[in-house]
Amino acid sequence: AEPHRHRLLRDIPFVYVAKYSEYPSVAVKEASWLYDSDEYVVRHIRVEEGSRDEWQVTILEQGGMIGKVFMEPGQTPHTLKKFRVVGTNNVVLSFVRPGY
Repeated sequence: AEPHRHRLLRDIPFVYVAKYSEYPSVAVKEASWLYDSDEYVVRHIRVEEGSRDEWQVTILEQGGMIGKVFMEPGQTPHTLKKFRVVGTNNVVLSFVRPGY
């Protein structure tokens, strides 16, 4: 995981933001964030997965996806299912909650 360390450390704060953010009543909402002088877009999307809704938070930098957080809807803080970080050389690192 060492080659992906920098990308992972940049994405982790957005997992916290996603977990503790109130979700909009609309299906899709975007917000811009500045972090270490870089601009990011955080897109909240509500999708149906089978018989349940799921929240997906996509983290974008310069138009490209750098991470994604999947959560169960409900009270804040939200329950994380998993999150992904797009590393270097098209490697995707996935962190999945035990039992999911």
